[in-house]
Amino acid sequence: MRTFIVANVIVVVILVLRRLFEKKLSNKARYAMWLFLPLYILLSLFVAIPVSGAAVPSSRLYAGGVRYETNGNADGSRDSYGNYVSREDGSYDIAQMYIERNEVARSMESESNSVNLVENTDDDAALSMDEEKHEGIGMVAEGGWNYWIWLVYVVGVAVSGCFYLVKNVAFVAAVRRRRVYLCKSEFGNMNIYVLDADLPPFLFGGSIYVSRNLRLTNEQMRLALCHEYCHFKHGDTLWNIVKCIFVVLMWFDPLIYFASSEVEKDAELAADEAALEMLGVDNRRAYGKMLLDFSTLGGNKSFVDIVNQRVIVKSFVLGKKESFLRTRVKRIVQGTNKSVAATLLVALIMTSFVGCSLFDFDKKTPEVSAEDEWYSYQAFNMKENYKGLENPYGSVYVMSYALGMYGDEFVHYVDVSSSDDEIDDVKMIEFYDESGAKTREIDVAPLIGEYEEYYVVVDAFREGDVISFVTIENVYNFELETSCLSVADAGDETNANGGNAQGLETLKRVEHSLSVGGVDVEFVFVSDLVNYYEVRMTDADGNSECVNLMEATSDAPIYHIRGVFPYDERNLVFVDSGSTMSYYKMDVITGEVTKLEGDEIEFLDGCYFENLTYFEDSDELIGTNDTGFYRVDFDDCLVEQVFDWNWCFFDRTLISMPQVVEISEERIVVMDEDSNYDSYVLILMREETNPNAGKKILTIDGTLFSSQVAAFNEIDEEYFIEIDNRYSREGFMSSIVSGNEDDEHAMYLRMEQEISNQIAIDLMAGESPDIICNAYSSSQLMNSDLLYDMSELVSADESYSEEMLFTNVIEASRVNGKLLYMPLTFGFVAIGNINVNYADVSSLNFEEYAEFVSSVCGGRDPIATNRNQFVKLLTPSVIPYCFDEEGNVDFDNEAFRALMEYARDEFVGRADYYSGYQEFHAAANLRFYSLGDYLTYISYESWNYNNVNLISYPHQFDTGLPVEINSAVSISANTSDPEGCYRFVQYLISTEAMLDMGMSTNNNRGITTINRDAFDRISEFGLANYNEECEYYLQMQEDSGMSLMGVPLIPAGSEAIDNYRSLVERCEYVNYVDQAINLIIYEESQPYFAEDKTLDEIIVIMNDRAQTVLDER
Repeated sequence: MRTFIVANVIVVVILVLRRLFEKKLSNKARYAMWLFLPLYILLSLFVAIPVSGAAVPSSRLYAGGVRYETNGNADGSRDSYGNYVSREDGSYDIAQMYIERNEVARSMESESNSVNLVENTDDDAALSMDEEKHEGIGMVAEGGWNYWIWLVYVVGVAVSGCFYLVKNVAFVAAVRRRRVYLCKSEFGNMNIYVLDADLPPFLFGGSIYVSRNLRLTNEQMRLALCHEYCHFKHGDTLWNIVKCIFVVLMWFDPLIYFASSEVEKDAELAADEAALEMLGVDNRRAYGKMLLDFSTLGGNKSFVDIVNQRVIVKSFVLGKKESFLRTRVKRIVQGTNKSVAATLLVALIMTSFVGCSLFDFDKKTPEVSAEDEWYSYQAFNMKENYKGLENPYGSVYVMSYALGMYGDEFVHYVDVSSSDDEIDDVKMIEFYDESGAKTREIDVAPLIGEYEEYYVVVDAFREGDVISFVTIENVYNFELETSCLSVADAGDETNANGGNAQGLETLKRVEHSLSVGGVDVEFVFVSDLVNYYEVRMTDADGNSECVNLMEATSDAPIYHIRGVFPYDERNLVFVDSGSTMSYYKMDVITGEVTKLEGDEIEFLDGCYFENLTYFEDSDELIGTNDTGFYRVDFDDCLVEQVFDWNWCFFDRTLISMPQVVEISEERIVVMDEDSNYDSYVLILMREETNPNAGKKILTIDGTLFSSQVAAFNEIDEEYFIEIDNRYSREGFMSSIVSGNEDDEHAMYLRMEQEISNQIAIDLMAGESPDIICNAYSSSQLMNSDLLYDMSELVSADESYSEEMLFTNVIEASRVNGKLLYMPLTFGFVAIGNINVNYADVSSLNFEEYAEFVSSVCGGRDPIATNRNQFVKLLTPSVIPYCFDEEGNVDFDNEAFRALMEYARDEFVGRADYYSGYQEFHAAANLRFYSLGDYLTYISYESWNYNNVNLISYPHQFDTGLPVEINSAVSISANTSDPEGCYRFVQYLISTEAMLDMGMSTNNNRGITTINRDAFDRISEFGLANYNEECEYYLQMQEDSGMSLMGVPLIPAGSEAIDNYRSLVERCEYVNYVDQAINLIIYEESQPYFAEDKTLDEIIVIMNDRAQTVLDER
């Protein structure tokens, strides 16, 4: 009885909430609310408490609908949330649709590509049969039921069940007797059948049924089929079956019958909404008209009666009640006002109510187990002894190459090029043992010869003990065992361009070699006017063949081969890491090259391996990426993780391009293949138990704070943070290669928008990492429903003070008074000016800016090279004026109009940085993130820093100088442990972490931090390096007797630190960015700039598109 009572209360709560939020909830959200009822019944079977209930956590709802769990999608038609992804090909043209079969005379021509249809299953309330079982148990346990009442109930269930069963059996028989197969559909590859009945299209048993006598246009048929597909996508078939069972079990309850009717209506409205989302809002009126046309159908009464009494199918039009039909048409034509806040509020209310009636749904923070994988590590940097030689002005340059293992030693090549008389050049092969001690070294410079100009590229071992050196003049092979150096045998070969391998025009070097089926194969990189690869294949008889990959893969040039390994007895696979990761199969007998695509490499989707290493002894292929190391099996199409970077304390960012050189069950040895950074050797050793056992696990997105995460994990005794790389930009960035600046700008905006959307979806679904990095870069995430307001945590933090932090920057970062992110590092963007007439000017409106450009900058804009770049840079300062108090967007305001009008009518770009300027520039665009940056950039202009005045970007209002955030951290609103997350935030803003963060830049200038102590130390560091650079160039100028320009020449004193600190303390506001809005502005402004549309016209379009984006959120 208790279960029945709670079920009725849930129905009442749902009906009340639907009424209260009628204009704020999407149709799908209204429909999704009914899920709480069957889930309550299902969960109540497993939880026996006095007042039962089942809850769907708020994490299961997202803006406007229910999140469907999927185990994969073979045809790729759904995203990870079960949402249908519309296809662009969708030309479902139904001209004379009926195919003549079994004497059905009317035929229609189908150009269909297969249309995926959705089943409509919308009858009564979707309730679970499981309730009956639970209720029976409850009644027996209580022992309070009268025997006769129980008997009446059972008889009622039997009668009601038989009634529905008979009606459905009759319907099934009638349908199967009358139906004739027609074709496959566009939306789902489902069967379409023809029936001899005057009915709208309906779905039954996973197939679509249409009337033979229908007279529909192609577009009407497509709209109807899409509607039915949306029913199927929503799982309405299951809804109707569950509803039927529930109505049978609760046959005595009039409220359940009413709920059944309301569920049916919500199902129709949700399908209408989903169909229009797929088809586009431009089809609203046509869709509504189609409903009205279908409402007049119905001729064969006997068959119509059967359909109206069925429970497992539903025709397109829900009855003929004019009031509901008007509601549907009205909602279709006008659309719905979706509110994320309302949806989340309703989800919260339902979750709280049902959850409290059942059991505590509090999310528990997971903990590390002693059995979890863990590796201790030993690491050393083979470049460490040379790091102190490098300087910021390039007089000493150190290049190092980690070559691999030779026996038990790690081999490293270092090349020191110096123009400093006190530092000698070095060309050395060095050997290290596992402890990091250098065991021996070989100076190769005397062997190659002092006369030769060194442009050295060093390859890893060939044939076990050979290192190749490629210089401007020659290719050398150095044998480690004999320490002998010889000119490569390939020197006499001629390449496709006619040059010689030893000549100045062309260089060749072997990058990869292996044996496949008795054929020795070498991949040779050819450096010429156009770089390319050639493959040399030599069989056991000495017969050779050479394949030019530039010709063999002309449709997709090979850029950089990252791995080569056997595929079978006759073929090998090589991997190109050009604009995208591509896999090619090559026949070593014929030389034929085929790109692997589709099912052959589907199992590799999303891996983005930086390196693939083949171990011949164990016949295994190991791939590495930013998450860990993987065993790749092409035979079984499997990728198995063998190591995750979260399984050790090592800072993964110290190794730029990891390559596994040894792997076993007990240990993994890794070397860094990237010659531009440090040369770390990492030895990972598997441990029997995890030392972090018992720590609570939190997650953070991305590797931005990898170093700080590693340090925190080692010192904190309560929490362990794991890095989650799901939002890695690696897969997106590879597509931004077009050669066109505007196109690449648009692609970048789309990439950032897509990532931002995914983060928002995960935050709403409660499935995001606990800690989010750089959420500030997307204004759509600046919502306390998504991100945790840290205000109370900050107030309770005794270490938070103005003496420790630049609290003015933190306060300026608040969004509507809420601290949704903690700024960590930041900088400024401004116009630097030394013109005395503007010495005291801090801001300019667009009219004043036009005069400034004309009089000071020689008529060329100092901010941007083109109009779109100008708008992009100035948009963040305008966006705050484009929203009203309720958050609705409106570009029709003075600030936005002034920007667009200036950009079209007044903006004059420049071909390059210097064009249009006087010899000594009077103004320049400055973006600086530290005192060292600021001093260096103004010195490039040959300015004295004491004479520079900073002017904010032009704006119609006096906005002051904005801060540009460089890095920040946020806490997910759905985290189970906000206090634990803030504990990590506290560590991030500590002096220790800030110094690590601020000093990790490679430019010797540091970065501005929110921590004052770190700020002072980093500023002193940047000032010292700047002055050292000045001293170097001043000496160079004195020695050469030449006047140098564009280099630091004016030393700065300690007062520069005080001036820069004062600049930080004057910060009043922070720029915000919304990539989706930026993209809309970019796309819609082009017709205005081309004078094809007026500003009024594009503002209307921008408002509509932007508001749609905001509503969908």
